[in-house]
Amino acid sequence: LDGYFFLRYIRMNVRITAVSTFWFFLLLVPTYVTGSNNASGWYHLSAANVPASDTWRMWMPVLFMYTFSGFVIFVIKQEYRHFLELRQDFLARGSAHVLPQNRYSLMVENIPYELRSDRALYDYFDKLFPGKVHSACVVLKVPDLEETNRRCMRSCRRLEKSIACMHATGKRPSHRVGQARMSVMGLDMVPLEVNPTTYCCVTEPEPLMVGINTVKDAIADSTRRPPKGTRVDSISYYTMELAYHSRKLKARQAAAAEIAESGNTRESANGWL
Repeated sequence: LDGYFFLRYIRMNVRITAVSTFWFFLLLVPTYVTGSNNASGWYHLSAANVPASDTWRMWMPVLFMYTFSGFVIFVIKQEYRHFLELRQDFLARGSAHVLPQNRYSLMVENIPYELRSDRALYDYFDKLFPGKVHSACVVLKVPDLEETNRRCMRSCRRLEKSIACMHATGKRPSHRVGQARMSVMGLDMVPLEVNPTTYCCVTEPEPLMVGINTVKDAIADSTRRPPKGTRVDSISYYTMELAYHSRKLKARQAAAAEIAESGNTRESANGWL
C-alpha cells in the first residue's frame, strides 16, 4: 500500500504540473509578452512586463492563481478519498502479503526498568489480558552505545587509512591530537597543516610513538592518553584509540544486555505481575 501511494503521489504531482504548465503557456505567457513595460530577458515573460495601469492584464494572474489553487485542492481531495477507501479495505480485510498480526500491534513507551525485557513485558500484558497477547519485543534506546560504536568505527577507519598511506608513501603518517578533519561523502580528509619550517627556524618535533605499554595504560586510564596538540604517529595512536573504544564498547554492550535480561528474572518483575 505504501509503494502504491508513493507512485500515486508522483502521478498527482505530474498531473498538477502538466495542467498548470499548459494553461500557463496558453493564458499567462501571451498576457505577459504583450505587455508594454519593455522588460528584458526572462522578465519579458513575467508580470514585470505588465504595467500597473494595465488593469485587465493584472487580473489574469490573479484569476489563474485562484483557479490553480482550487485545482490543486481538488486533486489532493481525490487522492485522499482514494487512500481512505483502500486504507479501510486493508484494515478490514488485510492483504495476503502482510501478516494479520501487524494490524493489532501496539507501541508502548516509558517502560519501567523491571519490565525491559521480552519475557517480563509479555508476562505483564498477559496477566492484564490473559490469552490475548501474541508476543512482546523490547527495543532499547542506547544513545551512549551508539556514540561509542561510532567512535570505534571512526578509529578503525582512520587506522586503516593510516596503514594504507604508509604502504603507498613508505612513510609513517603523523598528525596532531584533536585536530579537526573534514569529512567528504563519508571519507575523512587529511588535516591541512602548515609546515613551520617554511616560515621560521623552529623545527617540527618528531612524532610521539605510542608504544604497547602506553596503549595498555590508556585503555586502563583515559587520562594517560596523549593530550591535545601533541604530534603523534597516526598508526600507533589510532591503534590505541581503537583498543580503548573497543573495550568501552564491550562494557556498554554488556550493560545494555544486562538491562535487557534483568526483566527475565521473576524476582525483578514480580512487583508488576
